[in-house]
Amino acid sequence: MNCTARIFVCAALLAVLAGVTPYHSTAQSVDPAPFWQVYPNAAALEREAATYFLQARQELDRLRAVKGKRTVENTVKPYDEALRLSAEAALPANLLINVHPDEAMRTAAEKVQQQASNFYSALFLDREIYQAFAALEVKGMSPVVRFYVEGVLRIFRSAGVDKDEATRQKIKALDEELTKTTQEFNRNISADKRTIIVNDKAELDG
Repeated sequence: MNCTARIFVCAALLAVLAGVTPYHSTAQSVDPAPFWQVYPNAAALEREAATYFLQARQELDRLRAVKGKRTVENTVKPYDEALRLSAEAALPANLLINVHPDEAMRTAAEKVQQQASNFYSALFLDREIYQAFAALEVKGMSPVVRFYVEGVLRIFRSAGVDKDEATRQKIKALDEELTKTTQEFNRNISADKRTIIVNDKAELDG
């Protein structure tokens, strides 16, 4: 599963949880300005992304630090917030790669996308976080929250979290290579300046 696919899977799970559990974010308030104003240049984009990824890792550290029984409050919510924060960095970058006219911005967005890929690869191969979710008592949870938890566990297992260390390291390397290859493929398409001239609409018949 590449970086973009992972982001959208995570976003879907976020939407599920958001509808059923009240949660006041511990992160900074979201800037209401359009993202193209928040990121006026490449340096701003990389700086903001670094802040979001840092905050996301802090939420995961908070999850790991829990002692005692695992609950929605101390396990699902910090994980949920980590996904939200990482998406704040990754999703604008995914769009800017494809639409921004400035090459420097597109290059910076590619760097952020690579960072997102590394973030998700490390997350979904993290046995400690997987075990924290596996320790949750789903009995008694609402069907929607239970669906969320079971979905998270499936994502981890499909990513290879249950493999040995050498295999997990190989998966990380392949994820990184896949992201770079995908970026190169998309870059070749967006950079293609070839045109087709149609002199008569009859040429479009069929």
